[in-house]
Amino acid sequence: MYGTWYPSLEEQRAAERHLRREPFPDEEPDWHDELLELAAEGDVDALLALRRELPVPDYDELGWGD
Repeated sequence: MYGTWYPSLEEQRAAERHLRREPFPDEEPDWHDELLELAAEGDVDALLALRRELPVPDYDELGWGD
């Protein structure tokens, strides 16, 4: 078979995730970004972890209170 092979979009995204997951030796991993990405993909555990991590908004401060 002749021609040029291009990776599928899914393969490209998997490769990008893999590259982002490998921190530099002196760098701590950024779990927040990882959780956001997993949550965007529908991972329920990641959604719950983000919910626990984020502070409860002060609705009065936002002007949404009574």
